[in-house]
This record gives sequence, C-alpha cells and structure tokens, in this order.
Amino acid sequence: MVHGKHLPEERWESVLLEALHAIRSLVWLSTNGTLHERLFRFSRKAMFCAALPSWLLSPGAVLLRRFVRNKGEPLCDPVELIEANGNYAVIRHR
Repeated sequence: MVHGKHLPEERWESVLLEALHAIRSLVWLSTNGTLHERLFRFSRKAMFCAALPSWLLSPGAVLLRRFVRNKGEPLCDPVELIEANGNYAVIRHR
C-alpha cells in the first residue's frame, strides 16, 4: 500500500527492485549476517550507492594494486590501511 492506497498492477515493476533488495539484505539473527554474505562472503551493494567491502572498514594490512609497472614487478604492494570511506583511503607504505 502506498499512502493508504494499493499500488496499481501496472506499476509493480517500479518497486520490484527495491523490494527484492530489502528482502535479500535482511539480517538473520542466528548468523548475524545476510543470506548474500553467507553465500558469497561479501556484502551486497547498496541500492543507490556503493557499499564498502568489510575489509575496508577496519584498519590493517591490505594490498595496493600497481596500475603502472615494469615487466617482472609484482601486481600489488603490501600497505597498511589507516582509514577509508567512499571517496578515499588513507594508507601507509611499508
């Protein structure tokens, strides 16, 4: 129901994705996680914005990809994650 009225059948597709996202994102009390996290080992993307992976939410050792490298150099460098949000990450090179 929308504002005391039923949603017309021809408009069901407009709310279907939001309803499915809500159902798939429900936290199970027995596991303290969503079904998606249990199956795929990572959180679902938020409906209208990108969600951060769980490993970016806590400081610690992570790998930083080298986008420019010479032949024989490693693909990633180990760094320490200080903090991160949706716009940037603060890291410390070893």
